[in-house]
Amino acid sequence: MSESPVRRRADAERNRAHILDTAAEVLRTEPTASFEDVIAATRLARTTVYRHFPTRDDLVNELAARALRAVRAVLEHARPAEPPFADALDRMTRAALTAGGEVWDLLDIVGEERLASSPPVADIVAAVTAMMGLGAAEGALRDDIPTAWLVDIYFTALSSAVRDRRTDETGVELVIGLFLRGAGRDAAR
Repeated sequence: MSESPVRRRADAERNRAHILDTAAEVLRTEPTASFEDVIAATRLARTTVYRHFPTRDDLVNELAARALRAVRAVLEHARPAEPPFADALDRMTRAALTAGGEVWDLLDIVGEERLASSPPVADIVAAVTAMMGLGAAEGALRDDIPTAWLVDIYFTALSSAVRDRRTDETGVELVIGLFLRGAGRDAAR
């Protein structure tokens, strides 16, 4: 008696998700791990993995797609261009930090060259740029600092918080405080 197509499809989806989760974990700890290392870590038959992902590049491309879908979800939740600026900054920072290290790790695994021209990354840069424009228009940000610098500073603060696993309320306060008040001794007051 053979299994129904629906049952096989559910098993295939579970296998695909397992392969992706395992690959993300392996590549997070060892970015140069081979496709063979990933296959071994899945503990699935080699043919099962190859059926879903014929090459390491196919697997990494799907990890990129997964990360970029998560980035889009962050943007939708954060609404970074919706005034007032202080609320937009708070929403964006919380959404970015609570997206979790997994999303940030996936973005690192995928690499800048793959991400640079992707629509979701362009969307998030555009949204943060609009948020900075909102801050400038409201007078919350200095007008002598180019918007591109503000965007870079903000992304640097976010990535530093994630790298140090400061994705809780303390991390949110640190990123916002550093961004709005700087790193001077009086800035923390």
